[in-house]
Formats: sequence, C-alpha cells, structure tokens
Amino acid sequence: MNIDISIFLPALSLLVGALAIMMFASFKSKDFSAGYFANLFLLVAIVMLVLLSCCEERQIESFSGVLVQNNITLLAHFLILVATLVSTINLSSSKFSDKDNLPEKLVLILFCTIGALTLVASREMIAWYISLEIMSISSYALVASSLKSEQSSEAGIKYFIQGALSSAIILFAIACLYGLSGSTSFVEIAASLGSQSIPLVLLAIGMMIVGMSFKLGLVPFHYWVADVYQGASTAIVVFLSSVIKISVAFSFFILLTEVFVGFEASLSKMIWLLAFLSIVVGNLLAFAQTNLKRLFAYSAVAHTGYFSIAYLQLSDSFSVMALMNYVVFYSLVTLLSFVIIDMISNKEKNYSLDMINGLAKKSKVLALLLSLTLLALAGLPPILFGLFSKIFILLSAIQGGYIGLSIVLVLGAVIACYYYLNIVYRMYFKESESEILVSDSGLQWTLVTLLSATIIYYSIYPYRLYDFLQSLF
Repeated sequence: MNIDISIFLPALSLLVGALAIMMFASFKSKDFSAGYFANLFLLVAIVMLVLLSCCEERQIESFSGVLVQNNITLLAHFLILVATLVSTINLSSSKFSDKDNLPEKLVLILFCTIGALTLVASREMIAWYISLEIMSISSYALVASSLKSEQSSEAGIKYFIQGALSSAIILFAIACLYGLSGSTSFVEIAASLGSQSIPLVLLAIGMMIVGMSFKLGLVPFHYWVADVYQGASTAIVVFLSSVIKISVAFSFFILLTEVFVGFEASLSKMIWLLAFLSIVVGNLLAFAQTNLKRLFAYSAVAHTGYFSIAYLQLSDSFSVMALMNYVVFYSLVTLLSFVIIDMISNKEKNYSLDMINGLAKKSKVLALLLSLTLLALAGLPPILFGLFSKIFILLSAIQGGYIGLSIVLVLGAVIACYYYLNIVYRMYFKESESEILVSDSGLQWTLVTLLSATIIYYSIYPYRLYDFLQSLF
C-alpha cells in the first residue's frame, strides 16, 4: 500500500494545534492565548502546503488512491487554509462578537478545517463521507456556540436537523453506488456505472446531488440558511460562509468530473433547475430583507446559483476556469464583507439594515470598503473582479446553449443591484437613529486592508487569476 504522508502534513499541523489548545486551555491559564496557537499552526499548515506545491510531483496518491493530491486539491486547500486563518484572526480580535469559550470555538474551527481538507482530497466514499461529517458536526456546534444567545441555539438546532437530513440522503446515495459497483473507490464506481441499470444509477446520482445541494444551500434546500446566518455569531459566519462553501463546491466538482462521468446529459436538467431557482428565489428573498445578515444569506444562495451554472459544462475547460474563478472571487469578497460587518455594531446589536445608516459619517474608510465590496458582488465597476467573474459564468452558459439561464443570470444581477446599492445609499445618505460603534482592533483593520488590496489587485488585473487557473491544468 502506498502511504505518502506529505498529503497529511497540513491537516496534521491543524490536529496538533487543536490538541495543544485543548491541553493548555484545560489549565485555565490567564497567560494562555488560544488565538495565537490557532494562527501559528494555520501558518505552519499554509507554509507546508506552499512547499508541497513547489514539488515537481503534483499528482500524489496515498493509501492506494484513497487520498489524492493534485493541482485542484492544492488550490482548494490553499483557499480553505487562508479563509480559516482570516476567520481565526478575526474571531480572536473581534470587539463585538461573543468570545466566550474562545478555545473551544477555535478547536471546532480547526477540526472543521481538517474535515474540509480531507473532503477535497478523498477519492474513496467512506473516507469522503467521514470527512464530510467531521466538517459538518463541527459546524453545527460552531453555529450554536454563543451560549447566551437563544437565536444561536435555535440556529444550531435547525442547522443540525438540515445537516442530518442531507447526510442521510448522501449516505443512501453512497449505499446505492456501492450496491451498483461493489466498490467505494471513485475510479471503480465511475468505471462500473455505465454498465448498470440507468434508473438505479440516476436515483443514486440524484440523491447525491440533493444531499450536496443541502450543503451548498441551493433552492429548494435553502430553507434555514438565513436563520443560520442570523443566529450564529458574525465572527463564526465569516468562517462558515467561506470555508464550507469552498470545500463543498470543490468536492461537488470532483464528484461530477471523476465519479459521474458520462451522465452530463442526465444531470444537466436537475442542475439547471437548481441554478435557476437559486438565482430567482435567492435574489427575490434578499430584495425583501430588512436584516443585514439575512440579506447576505439569501445573496449567498443567489451567488451559489450563479457558479452552479458552470457545473453544466464541466467537459469544457473554460467552464471549469469560470467555476474556479467565481469560487475564489466569492470567497474573498464574502470574507471581506463579514469582517467589515463584524467591525460594526450599535446598542441594539440586531443587525437590521438601519444599523448601517450613516456609517460614512462614523468611518469613511469602512463605508468606502464595504461599498466597493457590494459593487463587486453586484458585478458593477470599478471592481472589475466581480464583473469579469459574472461574465465568465455568463459566457460558459452561452457556450453551452443555455440562453434562458443566461437571461435569468442577467436579470438576477439587475435585481441584486437594488439591494446592494440600497445598503450603499443607507451608509451615505441616511441618518442613524442610534450611535454606530466601530471596532478599533488593529488585527481586524489589517485583515480588511489585505483583503481589499487583493480584490483591488484582481480588479486592476482581472485576467491574472484566470491565467493562473489555466496554468493548473
């Protein structure tokens, strides 16, 4: 059996970090800072990953192909680790989010990240499913980790119920695939599906897509997404809205391209419907929201619908590039959006849209950066990163002949312009009814600066990321 531990090194670093935090936190030492420990081991994991990416041998298999490292895996792992690092720095330095039981929250974040890393690397159904559950169970606990908040507890229960249902559906799909192929290996399942009864194969694939749609938050499996965003601490939402989305989006891509090869025509109708409903329902529900976090939750549903269009054309290299580009874009912009939201508060702490009124008078810099972020999400200049990401998805749909879905994408983007620009209008032209509080944390301001600089860089050179992604294949 081929065992190459290099694939495990970043995850092992996080595991050591989680165990160290658990050990030192048990002594209740006042001098112990869990945040520094978590950030240190995340940096070590990132350095290990960069060193692995510099090796000539990019395709590495371990445990006879159970875990695989390639260019796609490396890209996903880098995004996951960077998003986790941003999340832990923000959580440990947040002024307004609940930081009670901080060591426990950081341990859960590290365990969730370990699950995300192994999920993307797994090419065997049992390892893949265990990784998914490690990530999912940790995320349920994170949502409910604000023990003093009833909303957090309610959101945690709802997230658990929704997640348990999706896990059961996925497990049923895995059982069907095993029954059809007699194997849990991605390669062997893909090789055997073509010779099986088509209705049974489509049932297994359909159940897998439903389960993954729950994880991605696609309509009609989005029902409690907004409750989770609203109930969870904003610092936790920074993590969940990026890391979970990245890992599931890449894992879904791997399933479609390595397991369900040859069934594109059968899958396209279901994915088309999921993308269509997510764009329409997500934007319409976001349009009607009066709570800032719920608005971003439904916006996330719509954006997931946007990049899901690329799943329709994964045999085309341009569509693959468009998908990867959009996931990178959305991850960066979402991280920046929620870090900024976490830096703002008022006495009520209810995150209503009124909370953002008059922000420009309190902090011109934060108002400007949040405005640029919203323009990027809307796909409007001067932030060309968002505009080109949407154009790539649009071109992918047009090349595939999905003209109707292309029109829906454009109309959805137009609707989104209203509720994004409404926030900008409130920041500059509405008077605040209560005092706005702005964080003075140096670490949070550093995060905002670095994320903004990255987004602006890709707006000045919008093709740089696309060219980089092309070089990976």
